[in-house]
Amino acid sequence: MKTLLTLLLLGATMPLFSQDSLTLIEPRLPAYGSFTLPERLYAFQPNTDIEELVDTILRRTGYQRNFTLVAANVSTVMPVIAAEGRYLLYNQVYLNFQVGETDRLALLAQAVGHHVLNHQLTEPRRRSEVLQADAFVGLALFRLGVTETALDDIPVLIGQSNTMLLWEDRLAAIKEGFVRARAYATVQPHAAYSSGTEGNALEGLPEFPFPPPEASATRELTTFFDGFPNLGDVNRHLCFALESHGYYERRYYYVKNGFALVTAVEQFHHPGGESKAEPGRWSARPVRQESFSLSGYLRSLFTADPAYYRVFVFIVTPETWAPDPDRTLTGEVASKWLRGGAITFPEEIGEMPFTSSHKVTALVYEFIKDEGINEMSTSRPSDLDGRTHLLQAGLLEALNRH
Repeated sequence: MKTLLTLLLLGATMPLFSQDSLTLIEPRLPAYGSFTLPERLYAFQPNTDIEELVDTILRRTGYQRNFTLVAANVSTVMPVIAAEGRYLLYNQVYLNFQVGETDRLALLAQAVGHHVLNHQLTEPRRRSEVLQADAFVGLALFRLGVTETALDDIPVLIGQSNTMLLWEDRLAAIKEGFVRARAYATVQPHAAYSSGTEGNALEGLPEFPFPPPEASATRELTTFFDGFPNLGDVNRHLCFALESHGYYERRYYYVKNGFALVTAVEQFHHPGGESKAEPGRWSARPVRQESFSLSGYLRSLFTADPAYYRVFVFIVTPETWAPDPDRTLTGEVASKWLRGGAITFPEEIGEMPFTSSHKVTALVYEFIKDEGINEMSTSRPSDLDGRTHLLQAGLLEALNRH
């Protein structure tokens, strides 16, 4: 049954800002927020100060507005997606009288970030989208002249608006966006890139171990990106393919004249190669039985098949390279890749041209965990080739769609 929420224009107490009511059909609420829309939703006359602040955030960050800004009777600030489009609802009394300037900028930038980054505001994407929006907050605050020391004073309320994420993690994401924005503003785009194999190429952006460790399987993907003008477009197409099949969490690393994109460690079916069902797909603990059956239950009592895990790494670079056989990779190190990289794609790398020399290569790192053993052991080579891993994960089909 469709939920129908109408923004009733409150004309009795203040001038109307529109002659028509605004209808939100089946609004997708900010699922990762603890705040909900009121049962009766009213729209008020727009607040000039808030309108100008939002325009300033967009102008300083280089994004175009893709949402409608509405003063409403919400508790704070809420990004909403409806059938008619995107909306940013805000409580003008709260923003103008109950929070400080930095807090107000952070709350607005967070909601703006969800929209301009085209977030879907759905539960499976919760963690990755919230952290990406927080990194956008850091970018915006730097470009609005906020000092780094002021970041610690951003209200805990922002962190508590998501009960599934620690405020410490969210503050780290905000600081990451701030530090990267500062680095981009104070150096030439390529001046800070080191030519070494490890370290920080740009403040806030670690380098991927290069040449990378030998993978369990590989696949060249360059032809899927023919005609793409820059690395930003390459990244967007990779993200489209990944998100089409549930790979919402990812991290970025620098490689010379390009980047590496790393996915979370997932469990998959062996020998078929299909990803396991949610939520066990992302569990560190082996998922032995995804749906109950008597035969499956009895089998699990007497057998203990190993659990199979994998990580996808996409390397985009014009450099000629071969894997380093002396680099060892454990499941623990691969898991740390998701915690160590940048949350958002660096715009300075996105501006680099995607040349005829660039290659896009998928690396599959496979691991096995036996019953009763905590550590994952590397499986190399994999029983499946790189194409099969990508095909069964749904990524090849998604990459084929432009």
